[in-house]
Amino acid sequence: MSTTLTVNGVGYSFPVTGDENWGSAVTGWATAVTSGMLQKAGGTFTLTGEVDFGANFGIKATAFKSRAANPAGTGIVRLGNNESVSWRDATNTFDLGLTVNASDQLMFDGAWLLDTASIQTVANKTMSGLQNTFTDLPASALTGLSIVNADVNAAAAIAYSKLNLAGSIVNADVSGSAAIAYSKLNLATSIVDADISLSAAIAYSKLNLAGSITNADVASLAAIAHSKMAALTASRAMITDGSGVASVSSVTATELGRLSGVSSAVSGNSDSATLTNKTINGSNNTITNVSLATGVTGNLPVTNLNSGTSASASTFWRGDGSWASPAGVGLAVTTKTANYTIASSDDIVLGNTNAITFTLPSASSNAGKMLIIGKAGSDTNAITVARGGSDTIDGATSFTLYAQWDTVTLVSDGSATWYVRSHYFKPSLLTTTSSTKTPSGSGHFHSLTNNSLTLTPGVWEIAVRGGFTNSGGAAGYTYAGVFLAGANGADTSSVPSALSGVTGITINTPEFTQAGYMLVPLPSSDALHLSSGIVRVTNTAATATIYGITFASLGTPANGRVVAYVSAKRVG
Repeated sequence: MSTTLTVNGVGYSFPVTGDENWGSAVTGWATAVTSGMLQKAGGTFTLTGEVDFGANFGIKATAFKSRAANPAGTGIVRLGNNESVSWRDATNTFDLGLTVNASDQLMFDGAWLLDTASIQTVANKTMSGLQNTFTDLPASALTGLSIVNADVNAAAAIAYSKLNLAGSIVNADVSGSAAIAYSKLNLATSIVDADISLSAAIAYSKLNLAGSITNADVASLAAIAHSKMAALTASRAMITDGSGVASVSSVTATELGRLSGVSSAVSGNSDSATLTNKTINGSNNTITNVSLATGVTGNLPVTNLNSGTSASASTFWRGDGSWASPAGVGLAVTTKTANYTIASSDDIVLGNTNAITFTLPSASSNAGKMLIIGKAGSDTNAITVARGGSDTIDGATSFTLYAQWDTVTLVSDGSATWYVRSHYFKPSLLTTTSSTKTPSGSGHFHSLTNNSLTLTPGVWEIAVRGGFTNSGGAAGYTYAGVFLAGANGADTSSVPSALSGVTGITINTPEFTQAGYMLVPLPSSDALHLSSGIVRVTNTAATATIYGITFASLGTPANGRVVAYVSAKRVG
């Protein structure tokens, strides 16, 4: 059964599942929706009632225009010149409108709003000086105004300095009880001796008697305090000159104080004298030319030598100003699991568990110092011995220990080099012989079994040797070769992955790229052996697998037989 849908106040029947003959009903509904909906392209959309968008959301738009014939062209709200924006007043009684008058002045509720940014003539306005500050008023603006005595409040307290009374105050204006301060009177040259009472008690400091007091004026009982005399240089000893007049010397009070209690002759700094029972502070004085044989007794405290740092019963004071252990006696052993800068007091430093970098101390500060550095852990992480600063290690910047028990002994030349005195590593020799292979075709790199070796970290010398024979019938070899590679052959002409591509492998033999040697055997030869020669590589990976591969071009592959012999020897 169809349902009724309302569009703009008109109901339309809309079919539900199972209805028949519903085409015209849907057409009517669709026509009403299309003609009555708001289009993106704009146009007229006449409402027949107010629209309430609810309390939570509003309408967002670039501008809102009124229906005026010529509304404003800019702004968010755009009105015509005779339209207004209105608010309800606070008592909800009438509207307050904001409009523009015929002079393009903004009016609020019929009152003109003053524009403070431009010059305007204000008429019939009262401005309170209590709520406003008036500045830059010209004298012409006060025309006709004058202040009279009645305008001044009795409590105005106008400062006397604000009054211009020059020449207008006479003696009669001054009250007999005015108590005018003497300093306010200008009586220069007008006071004579007769004006001063005998009981005036004028202070001596008020008299100008320069040059007029002589020795006769001073009574023998005057007891004038020494502090009343002119001050001399502070903290100096007093002496008399050749005329017997007291003066100051260059001897300070501090120097004079050093003579307190002296009962014998005093020697100067440059004089030679024998001191007895005197304590001389070494921190405040420099003592030179002391005879260790006769002038020093007792033992020098350990803390006086490099503050006693690294001093112990098993160390001695070296000539380079540091405490060290005798070589081979009571060596200090340090084990680390993280990066560490080796100290001058270290003798044996061992690395354990992790990939660690040991940084050497300065060679110049450790002349003759011997260090033993080893890898104690069974893990496959390498230990790097790095130089300090610009020093070198046998001309290199670092030295690497790859496997457990690897050890290097270094000795400093006291300048800028640590020499490798010895290097121990656990020897290792690996070999394998592949199964004999019948080539599946000519010009193939053969897929062999048991032809690979797995290398642990370290420096290795590796080689592969190949045997090429027949089964009794002629094989007809024309080319033969052996290769060290990173993968097995595939019984095809495709070259196996290069040895240099194996993770962790670095080839130390400069001329070596793809270890392989091709030979043309004698026409009658059906049996020969070829060798790749020795190739030196460094492996830094936990493990690295290498392969020995054979190659052959021959006339009768079914008669051929090939085998590979692979060997590896750890040399570092």
